[in-house]
Amino acid sequence: MAMRAEQIEQERERFKQKIARLRASPAERARILAAGTPFDYEAWVREAGPAAPEELAEMEEFLREREEERQRSLAFEEERVARSSD
Repeated sequence: MAMRAEQIEQERERFKQKIARLRASPAERARILAAGTPFDYEAWVREAGPAAPEELAEMEEFLREREEERQRSLAFEEERVARSSD
C-alpha cells in the first residue's frame, strides 16, 4: 500500500513538472529540459509491470479494429484510383 502511495506521489510530481514546462517561457523550457534526465524506458517498463489480461484484450481489439479500418481505406483508395484511371 505504501508503494502505491509513493507511485501516486511520484506521478503527481511528474505531472506538476510537465505543467510547469508548458507554462515556462522558451528560455525557461530550455533550462528545465537541459537539467532533466532523459526518459528511461527500462525503468518505465519495470514500474509499469506487465499488462493485465483486460488491457491486452483491449489492445488486441483496438488493433483488430484499426486493421479493419486500414483495409477499408486501402480498398476505397484502390477503387478511387481505378475509377480515375478509366
